[in-house]
Amino acid sequence: MSNPRKVAAELEPNLDIPWSNRALMWPIFNVAAPLLFHPDLHFESGREGKEMWRDHVESDDPTLGLMSHAREADAVLMARIVFERALRGMRYETIVTAKEQLRQIPIVGFIVRKGGTSPVDRVFENPFETPEEKKRRMDKNLNNKHVGITVLRAGGNILGFPEGGTTARKRLPDGSFERVPRQKDEILPHQAGFANMVIDSPPDVRERLRLMTIVSRYGEGLLSMFHPTTVVMDPVKPVDGGVPELKAQSEALMHRANELAIEIDTLKALGQSR
Repeated sequence: MSNPRKVAAELEPNLDIPWSNRALMWPIFNVAAPLLFHPDLHFESGREGKEMWRDHVESDDPTLGLMSHAREADAVLMARIVFERALRGMRYETIVTAKEQLRQIPIVGFIVRKGGTSPVDRVFENPFETPEEKKRRMDKNLNNKHVGITVLRAGGNILGFPEGGTTARKRLPDGSFERVPRQKDEILPHQAGFANMVIDSPPDVRERLRLMTIVSRYGEGLLSMFHPTTVVMDPVKPVDGGVPELKAQSEALMHRANELAIEIDTLKALGQSR
């Protein structure tokens, strides 16, 4: 089977990580992430769900990971999640889509720039956007879709954040948007990018593709980012249909995962386990 990262690098050169960058990233993803992040990891169906994912990962069929995005460190958290024995086969065949704006954030931006991510522009259309800016944004996102389809065709995995960011968006009277803090346990409406990737994938890829929905629920305070309650839903085949149907499916899965995380945290507060 083709190396998904190598194949997709023809469309996005950033995916072909040079050895110098691999040397920089190795201690971050293989030492720092496992040492710092200790998610309380749960599979939807417990041991059975874990076995379902292990069978899928070992089959070399593609996976589209849809992760909640309450904190900027979620992508690094994923590096820790795939240390779970059932998911280890995903470690070197997963491409993370990261919004362009993350490249400017200290530390996180360094990881995004050097870690071989596929950039996507999360700037929403607004009346102040010039035609040139709009075309550049749309071309970049179209290329990101083609990268994703290429990776899935090669049996690789794509990890994205369908909520589009850690904050909610509010439309202003002039037609533009502003970012506002999300509420506790709020799941934001999903963007259409992942759905278009599924729709435009070849029928045989779509048949083998499974959705991996992941929700991490954080407590109060900065340090809670290192120990969230994380739920991985069972493998699910994308529904037949268009963008509305796929978005409805992904949002329902993420809401269910969030409900399970709340249930788990409630039981933990009572000294019980799920």
